[in-house]
Amino acid sequence: MMFLAAQNGHVELVRLLHQYDPSLMEKPIKLGPTPIWTACSNGHLSVVEFLISAGASLQVSDNQGITPAVAAVQHGHLAVVKYLIENKLQNPEFKMKVNLILNIEFKVSNA
Repeated sequence: MMFLAAQNGHVELVRLLHQYDPSLMEKPIKLGPTPIWTACSNGHLSVVEFLISAGASLQVSDNQGITPAVAAVQHGHLAVVKYLIENKLQNPEFKMKVNLILNIEFKVSNA
């Protein structure tokens, strides 16, 4: 259920479900992403901020190995990416991936 609330940007419902059962934020749907992954992928900044403040891990990935931060980049969610870079991700590997993806997208759009 938390996955659906995160997917649709319902931060108050995510908070309520977290109060009921905090472990829901780390539970993926069958062979899929966790609530933090889907919130990043769909650009729901308020949900991302809440889940991270509640301790959600950004080190999870979907069944293709894509992390929440990379999903946000792939879907062009600038506010989420900016928040992650400024507040949570001081990870050089992530910054390298962001630069690589942005360079590829720039080259493709200018081809």
